[in-house]
Amino acid sequence: MVKNSGDKMQFAEVIVDIVTDAVDRAFHYRVPEEIEEEVHPGSRVIVPFGARQIPGYVWKLIEKPEVEKVKNIVCVDDESVALNEEFLELIPWFCYRYYCRTIEAINMFLPPGYERMKNLREKYAVLTPESKQKPDDFWKKMAQKAPRQNEVMQIMLREEELSRKNLIKETGVTPTVINELIKKGLLKIEEREPSFQLFNEKYGEKDAKTNVVLTHEQEEIIARIFKSLKEQKQDNFLIHGVTGSGKTEVYLECIKECLKQEKSAIVLVPEIALTPQMVAYFKNRLPGEVALLHSQLPQRERYNQWFRIKSGQCRVVLGTRSAIFAPLNKPGLIIIDEEQENSYKQEETPRYHAREVAQWRANYNGAVLVMGSATPSIETYWKARSGQMQLLEMKKRATPFSLPGVEIVDMREELRSGNRNIFSRVMFDKISRVLSDGEQVLLFVNRRGFSNFVLCRECGHVVRCPHCSVSLTFHAAKKLMICHYCFYVSGPPEICPECRSTYIKYFGVGTQRVEEEVNKLFPERRVLRMDRDTTTRQGTHKHLWKEFREGKAQILVGTQMVAKGMDFPGVTLVGVVAADTGIHLPDFRASERTFQLIAQVSGRAGRGGRKGEVIIQTYHPGHYSIACVKEHDYNSFYEEEIRQRHELAYPPFSELLRFLFVSESEGKGHNASLDLARLLENLLEKEENNGNLEILGPAPAPLFKIKKYYRYQLIIKGENINRLSDSIRKVVRKFKNTWNPSDVRLVIDFNPQVML
Repeated sequence: MVKNSGDKMQFAEVIVDIVTDAVDRAFHYRVPEEIEEEVHPGSRVIVPFGARQIPGYVWKLIEKPEVEKVKNIVCVDDESVALNEEFLELIPWFCYRYYCRTIEAINMFLPPGYERMKNLREKYAVLTPESKQKPDDFWKKMAQKAPRQNEVMQIMLREEELSRKNLIKETGVTPTVINELIKKGLLKIEEREPSFQLFNEKYGEKDAKTNVVLTHEQEEIIARIFKSLKEQKQDNFLIHGVTGSGKTEVYLECIKECLKQEKSAIVLVPEIALTPQMVAYFKNRLPGEVALLHSQLPQRERYNQWFRIKSGQCRVVLGTRSAIFAPLNKPGLIIIDEEQENSYKQEETPRYHAREVAQWRANYNGAVLVMGSATPSIETYWKARSGQMQLLEMKKRATPFSLPGVEIVDMREELRSGNRNIFSRVMFDKISRVLSDGEQVLLFVNRRGFSNFVLCRECGHVVRCPHCSVSLTFHAAKKLMICHYCFYVSGPPEICPECRSTYIKYFGVGTQRVEEEVNKLFPERRVLRMDRDTTTRQGTHKHLWKEFREGKAQILVGTQMVAKGMDFPGVTLVGVVAADTGIHLPDFRASERTFQLIAQVSGRAGRGGRKGEVIIQTYHPGHYSIACVKEHDYNSFYEEEIRQRHELAYPPFSELLRFLFVSESEGKGHNASLDLARLLENLLEKEENNGNLEILGPAPAPLFKIKKYYRYQLIIKGENINRLSDSIRKVVRKFKNTWNPSDVRLVIDFNPQVML
């Protein structure tokens, strides 16, 4: 947004690049006449601030400052990262919705690692137009008077441009010689983005599908979305498609149509490192058009990708949640795959939800928003059922085979019959048969480690982390007890620290224990394990995925990272070893997550040319989140879940604003939570039409202590909480004036996805 020639604005509001509440506002500066044409809303500038000069961003241009003494903007710092008009409008909404500082929001729109990477830009020496017009006599005189300068210029007249570093290396001159040529107007220096070999090229896969015959359901859904794309109409779609129904093919066809219209597209996936197959499809089907943005890329490559997107070299962005901030010019299509995933919600400041930011960008650009899932979030499905978005159903798989048959095994009956093995008899028999037929098995358990906790059978003492209110997990491979929150490590106890008994028992099941048991039962078969412990190195996910997909192992044991986005044609049996892990967590979304996870991992079976089977082991076979998976019945699960949500006034029938108090002192954390609760209660009493807003708590958080810090929480629940955003911010500022952040840290989370 550039000033009109008739504008006489000489001042600017600038957001300085300091992350603190004290300066979370605009400061006024004078725009010097010599840079007036370069300064516009969104410009990154250098400004004096106290005794320092620091970066900042021009928020808007004004005619008159509010203060008498106004300092000058020093210079425009880097126009390549200027905020565009769309982002300048998005940022205020973002700050108010997610209770963050303006500079924290601005930083979301910068290239990854910008502050460090900008120093790696290469400086190029370039011929000026004047030097190209100099006569031969000029160069003859230079050869006599300044032979070293002439030597440099003869090379530059041949090359026209050369990196400053290579020019010095090739000629052996000092930087002073080049600086003299710059002063004479014969050379100029330009900064260029560093060039790297693209890490993304590693993602190409020869076996990615290229010739695909669409099903009738796919064709119908594509036609519906094409209609909105061609009409350039902002529409929202939810594709509710069973696992294996071919949602990715729908995405690809819609993107192709979008590109035909000379528009761009954003595709969000929950965790790109776990979906190498999708990356391969996109790279092969849309050659030269796809840029990747995700945390698994080296920082240099992420930085490079950002500028490829900004320059228009790539019109399709594929990435995780932060890719929603990609600097595409007017995207025409935004796709969110597996829209129900928690990973779309950032769990650190700013605590945004990519799904909500995507909706804002779609509305602003008149773009089509497409969400896809076999197990949609309750909130999204409720919107689709209530007409706020169009519901598109895909009830059949794209392959000739139907969904796998599901058998639920009651582990209580196994215990009564004397079977104390982690595998039921049915599970063992099925694994044996499948392996003998030359097929593959996927075993799912959503806990890593060997045992979930260690207990003294004499007094009942559980070995806990001294810094967190959780039990330690035993890792047999390392022979260590490890806390999965603060990574505290200790050796396994031989005697009980409470009663000195030697009756120590390891309880629960983790991936390591399952792997060990499988190796004992089927020693002739190769077993792979995929969890956080085995995938710490870059590229390990893809290596394990490829090994198993190529049939180099027969059994894969894994956590939730094997449940989504993985297509293994050889897998005909999925075994859910312990389905009850998350059902009884103190979180109103616990049942929803249990259903989604088990349904997703069940969908890994029978995706190739053979019929699939699923065995679910549970101690709660009657729980609706498990019983509905047996029938692949999302709608029945939804009806029960939405009934309970309505009864308790939980989302989608309300919004939540969570205040989390974190302190090394249990007493200070508690007192701080009581103080803010009183301030908020006074606010709600004074506010007219505060609707049905209510305050829950304060109370200890379910995970009361993590990394030596105590945690209390209180929650505002009700409809349209953000209408009180200004008032709540004032209350929070008053609270922060009373409590030192070094004593109590306050975390504010709008519509939290995790309540622990």
